[in-house]
Amino acid sequence: MTRTQRVILKNDRLGNMISSVDWQTHGEPREQELILGWTQGGELQIATTKKEESGQTQLQEVVQQVITLISEVTSSSQPENMLRENDRGHTELFYSGQHLKLQELKSKPIRNNYLHKRIPNYPEEVDFQVTKLRHNTNLQGFLGIWDSEGFTKPTRSISPKHDLVWWSPDISREDISNAEKQYLDDQDVEKAFLHRFTTSPAFLSSSRMGNFRFSMSIHELLRSYQQQFCAGQKPDIRTFETVVYKQEVMYSIVIHAPRARNLFSEYPLLKDTQDPACVFHENTIIWCSQAMCKIHSFRLSRNMKAIRIPVKAREEYMWDNIGVAFHVPHGTVFRFSKEILYKSLRLCEGAPPKLSTEEFVECEFGPLRP
Repeated sequence: MTRTQRVILKNDRLGNMISSVDWQTHGEPREQELILGWTQGGELQIATTKKEESGQTQLQEVVQQVITLISEVTSSSQPENMLRENDRGHTELFYSGQHLKLQELKSKPIRNNYLHKRIPNYPEEVDFQVTKLRHNTNLQGFLGIWDSEGFTKPTRSISPKHDLVWWSPDISREDISNAEKQYLDDQDVEKAFLHRFTTSPAFLSSSRMGNFRFSMSIHELLRSYQQQFCAGQKPDIRTFETVVYKQEVMYSIVIHAPRARNLFSEYPLLKDTQDPACVFHENTIIWCSQAMCKIHSFRLSRNMKAIRIPVKAREEYMWDNIGVAFHVPHGTVFRFSKEILYKSLRLCEGAPPKLSTEEFVECEFGPLRP
């Protein structure tokens, strides 16, 4: 039998460490694991899994491991990474106010097999010029957007700075083709290859959130936001977070009105961030994607050819994405006319793993990607 020994050490800002233990029983033994992170309450959370010997717990050994790592984890006055429960009830690891590239994340104490896998040769750090964003939702979300003529977070957040409406890149085949041309820098190749590698959910026309997609140009979104929330001033665009999921790394930026600067002053302006995962330039997001495949079906040869990988040798890997969050204060709506909503709406195929509690709807689909 295996017991998960969870030790929580809380820094009371006077240098005193307070410990508590919570026991959870599991039916089958697993290899030893040690996981560290900070909760939103400022607590260092460390969990380890150990086999029992002769019915005796290994608490002293666990605490010793904690002490060995504590100085390394608490080297700065502010926690670098934190753990939290997201809106879907899952625990996620996030780094606030920074975009950490994959190589940087690999140097962190993160236990994630997908992150540390050796990836077959592929096009690395390809720049995609994103001019459109998409907001995917289920039937209930669609009805709420249609009735209110706009977008808002349907539930109250734990903090006003989390009153956010999320969008993601809407990448077309033309965008992929243009990115390939820029990546090659006028180098001639026999066949197009980049589309063989843009296979993660970030590039697919299907949706894990639901069957309804609103797709709008960044120009339209920024113009409308500036008129409705910024009194004609330009909104601030800031580096928000790096969020590490089981198989996805999301780099998020937040867009907010000047009057909300007190809420977001801890986050650096995107233009002041060194080596960001994405930048804004004239109503276009230039996104430097580092990992475009969820499953690598091809590898890239030296002469820029996509070489098929045998099915039995294919594996799943980490993939990256960007999230664009518009700050919409609770009780307000990011409004668009029904005419604009209708023109921006299209149906999309549901794809696993489903991120909504609502089932996908059955419908007939037209072209899934323009």
